[in-house]
Amino acid sequence: MTRKQIITACVEKQIERSIVKEGNKEKEINAKLNGVGNWLKPMNKAQCQSWFDDLFKPEYQIIKEKLKEKINNWFEENNIEANYLDSEFYDNGNGKGLHIEIKWEQKEEFDNLTHQYFYHFKVEDIDTEAIFAIWVKYVEQVEQDKRIIEELEETKEEKENKNIIRNNNQEQSERKKEINENKILKFEVGKKYVCSSIVNSNSRYEFEVIKRTAKTITIKNSDGELKRCKIYTNQRGTVELLYPNGKYSMCIVLSASDAQEEQQELKGQQKDNVIYVDFRGRLNYEIF
Repeated sequence: MTRKQIITACVEKQIERSIVKEGNKEKEINAKLNGVGNWLKPMNKAQCQSWFDDLFKPEYQIIKEKLKEKINNWFEENNIEANYLDSEFYDNGNGKGLHIEIKWEQKEEFDNLTHQYFYHFKVEDIDTEAIFAIWVKYVEQVEQDKRIIEELEETKEEKENKNIIRNNNQEQSERKKEINENKILKFEVGKKYVCSSIVNSNSRYEFEVIKRTAKTITIKNSDGELKRCKIYTNQRGTVELLYPNGKYSMCIVLSASDAQEEQQELKGQQKDNVIYVDFRGRLNYEIF
């Protein structure tokens, strides 16, 4: 503030307190600014500031105390972990009214640290309620912005968690599929398999597995003919099946449980005209 601005503010304050009459305003300002003859010297900047402090500081101090009480009560009512620090009042000469800066510190939940905040604004009247209302409006907006940011962060975190769960489920599904595949009784390359005709149990067919992929198997019959067949499974999905002559009514079915070694073992366990059940998925019988 310039000397003239400080003197003008002080004279206006004296008029407000009825110390100086309104009609003598300009006279008082010129007297303090330029002096009067030899008996009253012009006031220098330090004298102007001292006069200003004497007139205004007590009033500001009262407002500070009232603001402190109102602001701390507001923090408590709204469950905000914060407290009022200080207020500064000054006039930079940019028009009517004083500029105010309120300082407070607040503990943030997301990082558990305390931060200091400053809000600088201008008021037309030195009124505690007006100052407090302006400050509350600002802080409420700040708190709302924080909540929006936190919600966005939560949404982002939820999305990441969903992706993690989705990936875990996919991994579990693949693992389960792999385990189930390992449980399936499969045709093995180099092994021979024997099956019987459904219409004539004495008609037996022998096949050797030459090579295989995940979906097809190449077999060789007793005449040395090669044929590639699609792989099927039984209803439970536990045993691989082939249809060597094609899939049709009463066709022969070759099962992975029909390995020649297993057939020999089962023969040793059979009695004449006794039906035996292979629990891996097929009903087999022979009559002697």
